[in-house]
Amino acid sequence: MFSDAERRAMARALVLAARGPRGVNPQVGAVILAPDGEVLAEGWHRGAGTPHAEVDALSHLPAGAARGTTAVVTLEPCNHTGRTGPCAQALIDAGVARVVYALADPGAVSGGGAGRLASAGVDVVSGLLSVEAAQLIESWLELVRLGRPRVTVKWAQSLDGRAAADDGTSQWITGPEARADVHRRRAEHDAIVVGTGTVLADDPSLTARHGDELYAHQPIPVVIGERAIPEDARLRAHPRELIHARTHDLAAVLTDLAERGVQSVFVEGGPALASAFFAAGLVDDVLVYTAPLLLGGSRLALGEIGVPSMPEAIRLTEPTLIALGSDQLLHARVTPLVSPAPGARTITEEPRMIDNSRTAASTTVRSAEATVPTVHGTFRFLAYHDAEAGTDHLAIVAGELGERALVRVHSECLTGEAFGSEKCECGPQLDAALDLINEHGGVVIYMRGQEGRGIGLLNKLRAYALQEQGLDTLDANLALGLPADARDYRAAAAILDDLGVHEVRLLTNNTDKVHQLESLGVTVAEQVPLVVGVGPNNEGYLETKRARMGHIIDDALLHPQG
Repeated sequence: MFSDAERRAMARALVLAARGPRGVNPQVGAVILAPDGEVLAEGWHRGAGTPHAEVDALSHLPAGAARGTTAVVTLEPCNHTGRTGPCAQALIDAGVARVVYALADPGAVSGGGAGRLASAGVDVVSGLLSVEAAQLIESWLELVRLGRPRVTVKWAQSLDGRAAADDGTSQWITGPEARADVHRRRAEHDAIVVGTGTVLADDPSLTARHGDELYAHQPIPVVIGERAIPEDARLRAHPRELIHARTHDLAAVLTDLAERGVQSVFVEGGPALASAFFAAGLVDDVLVYTAPLLLGGSRLALGEIGVPSMPEAIRLTEPTLIALGSDQLLHARVTPLVSPAPGARTITEEPRMIDNSRTAASTTVRSAEATVPTVHGTFRFLAYHDAEAGTDHLAIVAGELGERALVRVHSECLTGEAFGSEKCECGPQLDAALDLINEHGGVVIYMRGQEGRGIGLLNKLRAYALQEQGLDTLDANLALGLPADARDYRAAAAILDDLGVHEVRLLTNNTDKVHQLESLGVTVAEQVPLVVGVGPNNEGYLETKRARMGHIIDDALLHPQG
């Protein structure tokens, strides 16, 4: 259905899409392929009012050069005229013969480009790397589905559910680890919302900080309420422009934020505002930081939320508990209380969620260094320690690390590397990567604590047992209630930054790894497939990776002829 060239092109298009800004429009990337699979042009959308990805890619070709080509796009080409014309028509006019896209456009107005293309005789195919594409624009898809930004409500409380002592003091209920997690999550949202009461009582800065430093991304500060904000309020020094919504109509505030391109909102405004969002049915996610202390008294973390009796209770789903020092974080989703926005088209693809609640890159520091001779060559071993997660990683370096360094980010695999298990290709991949960097220079970043795509050794063996009963590697994880892939690469990005490496040729078959590293500020100039160790005991495993997880693996290697 899809050629290897198209798979590589879609992986590249996702990387390009991530370069675009989050906002009113989705992040989209496009690659134009010649009939023989050669990449002719690339493009991505740079924000509202600029050319869409397909048009941007076509603009890099001479007139007539797109005739008979294939356009590979992360989102269905649009079918409407806004600030720019319909991309579907642009592809038709250019003579493109085939269009491969990952996800359908859910917009009632913008969607339908595939039908327009097909009516014009263009071969149209969808679904390539749809999980990865949905993950990239998850918050935008939610914006279209809900008609408003996704809302996360956060609060900190004592074990008995109090947000403050009776005298009003609340600093600090939780410890430094929990507060650091809050700041990290602030930086992951487009806007942070409080009420005027919080501003007058606490004078918050509403910035996202790590220690004394600001995170690169800062949420827009939003204050809801009619009372005036003092001229000397700390949030007036926020690096983003303050929005003061002089209203108590929360739905109207969210509509206004959506029109400004805000896709996610972090509500951190105290019991009154949090309760009002619940009562209005406008909460999607909950973050509750609970400290092991008792306060008693009347200052509850939540007030009236519109629940008169038990049958009307607001139900939480997908609860996850995370230990943060002596505190506990509960992350859960709220059972949907609203229908999709009028006219929204249904999205059937379920994005894979990545749990980024673990190691923050900024806590990863170089701790030791030595020269180590190995059977693959002599390397410089640099050890890195993550003080927060208590995990050690290695950077195995050969030669000088110049521009576009050859890099392998390799996850620990005890069964494959120490015992030669043939159920995976991890051992041969590590050997091949070390041989390549010894020959050409580069670095292997060896990520410990990522056994079994991050689910741990015990769960990995449990998943193996389910695979013996007929499940594939992805469904086995899901059957255990675990994600298909629980890894994140924050520490790897931090290590590369410490080494002064910002643009890489990445040795990997995994397009999701490329996307994650790009989202963490690492430019992947080239994805270099590393297909080794294929055998009868792992062909099914590798086929699942190729067909269901978007890995770039030549079908001929898995299914040789003759």
